Amino acid sequence: MPFYDYICEFCGYDFEKNLTIARRHEPRAWTCPKCHEPECFILQIGTPGFGDPVQLGIRKPDKDVVHRLNEIKKNYGDQAGDSLKKDFKW
Repeated sequence: MPFYDYICEFCGYDFEKNLTIARRHEPRAWTCPKCHEPECFILQIGTPGFGDPVQLGIRKPDKDVVHRLNEIKKNYGDQAGDSLKKDFKW
């Protein structure tokens, strides 16, 4: 389910809610807990959240990828960039 961002028209109170697409307009009918205005929330356009499982440490890169990165490091050395300076031995 996607996350949706909402903001109160009157006081600026904002929150994020994890809802199904069909239920994304429900919070627009809620009362603001800060200013107590009814039906004051506007659905905001938010940025999508993406996570790379390798960078997050959830998954290790494939052995072929590690092998290729080590080849690049060996062949090009410092020209390959800072991200390739460490030894890839996951």
